[in-house]
Amino acid sequence: VPRNRAGLEALIHPEDVAGFSRAFDEFAAGRATSFAAEVRLRGADGGWLWTLNRAAVTDRGPRGAPQEIVGVTQDVTRRREAEAALIRSRERFRGLVDSTDAVFYERDADTGNFVYVSARAGQLLGEPVEAWHADGYWAARLHPDDRRAAEAFVATAIDGGDGLRMEYR
Repeated sequence: VPRNRAGLEALIHPEDVAGFSRAFDEFAAGRATSFAAEVRLRGADGGWLWTLNRAAVTDRGPRGAPQEIVGVTQDVTRRREAEAALIRSRERFRGLVDSTDAVFYERDADTGNFVYVSARAGQLLGEPVEAWHADGYWAARLHPDDRRAAEAFVATAIDGGDGLRMEYR
């Protein structure tokens, strides 16, 4: 384990050194009360490990300069790999969904607002997908004769009802 900053920075991935140094400088100068940075460190096997590094000053000198810093470095490689895998999975899912000739969506069960709408919605209905995120968007576009039944159907589905298919205008 390096005993000084230069030794530590020598172990940090080149793309992470600048961000680490800026954050540590703010901390060491007393402009930040704590320090936290995720960086890649060279592991014992020569590969890169993602680490979460945290520190706190336990003693400052008369001019406020840190005299003693206590820190911890935690290996977060598995978490970072899981996050990257989740992002790749979401991208594959969205690519698949957006390439189909159907509208897929996800709604918040509490508010009824859309949290995801596939790109096909904009092509099919002629309005930008972003418009679907507005309060009441869906209900306002239902045919008046279908609105009450469609809203009741959705409420039943949210409450664990059996129906997952309905036709409406």
